[in-house]
Amino acid sequence: MGFLAPWFLAGLLAVGLPVFVHLLRKQTTEPRPVSSLMFFEQGKQSSVRHRRLRYLLLFAMRTLLVLALALAFARPFFRHKSMLASDKLLLVAVDDSFSMNASDGAAGTKLYEAKRGALEVLSHRSPGQKAQVIALGGEMRLLTQPVEDSDQLRTAVEGIEPGDEHGTFGELGRGMRAMAETVHTPMELDLFSDMQQSNMPGNFADMVMPGNVTLVLHRV
Repeated sequence: MGFLAPWFLAGLLAVGLPVFVHLLRKQTTEPRPVSSLMFFEQGKQSSVRHRRLRYLLLFAMRTLLVLALALAFARPFFRHKSMLASDKLLLVAVDDSFSMNASDGAAGTKLYEAKRGALEVLSHRSPGQKAQVIALGGEMRLLTQPVEDSDQLRTAVEGIEPGDEHGTFGELGRGMRAMAETVHTPMELDLFSDMQQSNMPGNFADMVMPGNVTLVLHRV
């Protein structure tokens, strides 16, 4: 079992509030003598056992409510004990920004090297493992859905063309956090890029990956 937002578990400290209220209700007052009962309204007194049961039920409901709210905001998810390699979603991101069109010597352009590396990673997938191809330029573009079809994945990688925009890794971080909203299984993100300094976002927090994403960098 894991939590996508574990910092909300600090809300469990609020369990002390219903405990305090429960102890406060258990305080008793001292009996005081009165001269006459003629002005008191007659009523039935509930048994001590009945009142104690009512207070215990109320205390349990308040405590469970606080626990449920804290756990709900922490967004728990369950991992299978025997998770296979094929259960991990493989994400292959290729930087197709303007700088990737530069020559990389006799091998060709940087984009060509990135695409070749992406195809190699895809070829080493575990049997039955799903993968998804992503192009990263001025924005993040999903070129396929998570599929097992090797031909479809290869076609998507080979079809990536050089763009004329500056790359931005901030878009990749935001895209991964959005994807983690629906994909709760582990993901491996292989990024093929020349790692230009200009691709870094102004705010480093934009590059923070969700807890279920493992980032693997491939510099070309």
